[in-house]
Amino acid sequence: MVRAGVLCFIAAAISSAGGIGGGGLFVPILAIIAGLQLETASSFSAFMVTGVSIANVICYLIIRSPKFGDECSIDYDIALLSEPCLLLGVSIGVICNVFFPEWLITTLFAVFLAWSTFKTCNNEKIKI
Repeated sequence: MVRAGVLCFIAAAISSAGGIGGGGLFVPILAIIAGLQLETASSFSAFMVTGVSIANVICYLIIRSPKFGDECSIDYDIALLSEPCLLLGVSIGVICNVFFPEWLITTLFAVFLAWSTFKTCNNEKIKI
């Protein structure tokens, strides 16, 4: 459990620096290292992502950006545009988590992580 906690802390720091929530890192750590069931790991991951996002919001409210005229670094227009899609995705995920068996959730999770890793690596190749 201590190893999982340390790894989750490192994952939170990396994901926070990268601007992502970290759920894609927390769930495998909690499932594989801590030995939690996938549903339990997903619930803990959502709680941890909430904590990371609250810490990020507090930091970004404090940090001033010259790009935005010395205002806070949060672009509220983007936040308002992305929130409905985020809520829809969470709602669909919760419904799927209730109805699908654990093996299917694990398979879909692995496929999604592989696809997103592939897309990220391809985008980086294009930029270089």
